[in-house]
Amino acid sequence: MVDRDYTFASAIAAGFVGGTFNIINSRGPKMAIPGMVVFTFLGTTGQFVVNFVNRQRVQYILSHEDEIKVWQEARRKAKTKEDLMLTEKVDKQKEWESKFEVFERVGVIKRSNADERVKRLREEIEKLNGMIRKVDEEIKGVEVKKQQLGTESSGRSEGSGQRS
Repeated sequence: MVDRDYTFASAIAAGFVGGTFNIINSRGPKMAIPGMVVFTFLGTTGQFVVNFVNRQRVQYILSHEDEIKVWQEARRKAKTKEDLMLTEKVDKQKEWESKFEVFERVGVIKRSNADERVKRLREEIEKLNGMIRKVDEEIKGVEVKKQQLGTESSGRSEGSGQRS
């Protein structure tokens, strides 16, 4: 089967499920056609996505065929348990990185340099320090006003106490 056949099969199956579901669970057969249309669209879209991911996976495997052969050869040559564990660790790391390679190619996720990250973090720290300074200044201003109000009210209470 080719990708087109999988897409047709997914569209037909999803349309059948959508129509049947809406006949059973909605207010009668009037919702069957919209359900079929929506589920057909979703099934077709989902199959297009799966086909795209599968094509990318195959291209990746074909383009890195030499590296895969090297890994397989290293596994065959690994005789001690430590060597085997080390090659498995490397394999897992490569497998993990390969899962996200599609995103790097698209540009959704880009690996950032450590120096860039440190620079961004320092900028964020400076912004936070500036905000903290502003808050400290506001607190000092409020304390000064509170002390001024406290001295004025104590002066008034002393003056009113002398009149009695």
